[in-house]
Amino acid sequence: MKKKIMAAVLAAALCAMMSVNALAAGNSPSTGGSSGPVVETPANRGTVDTDSVTVAVPLADGKISSMNLTAYTGEVSKVVIAVAAANAANPGEAVSSILSAPASYIFKATINVLGGKIRTVNAGGYKVVSTAPAVDGRTVASVGAVRGVTKYAFVILTAVNADGSVEIVEGTVDPVTLQVMGAFRGTPKAVTVSVIMAK
Repeated sequence: MKKKIMAAVLAAALCAMMSVNALAAGNSPSTGGSSGPVVETPANRGTVDTDSVTVAVPLADGKISSMNLTAYTGEVSKVVIAVAAANAANPGEAVSSILSAPASYIFKATINVLGGKIRTVNAGGYKVVSTAPAVDGRTVASVGAVRGVTKYAFVILTAVNADGSVEIVEGTVDPVTLQVMGAFRGTPKAVTVSVIMAK
């Protein structure tokens, strides 16, 4: 049984690494007719310009600072990478501990198989295209299919909810429709998708 689980984790890890090629292929500049080339950035990669979405960040002294969702997602990625690298014994559990809700076993096991040597790729920000109530009272929100994100990709979703709160959760990719979704306590209005890959 353990061999089957490890084989599944390794297969998933390899598929996640392969999705870097699809994301890299989609990151090349495109031409916008006579107006010249349009350079794609994480802020304009999806359906939401994440530079224009403000995130309220509570400071240690009780004050509130703010930054845009592009920068906030970048900070989340830095923390995820640092926490995984600093906890060699169980990097998957360490990453799970910084999420708004615990990650699944397969998510944690994959990060462990990679030895905590991970990186992330910001696949852009997206509007929520559909929601459904989850059994535990949370809201399952889908951002639809995301270019370059495969059915075996491991993703972290960073959401700004309608009330201004922020959640960071494990995302899942539907193996048939390739819709990227996650379960949230609030109602997300903008969600960034960060793909976890081997370093």
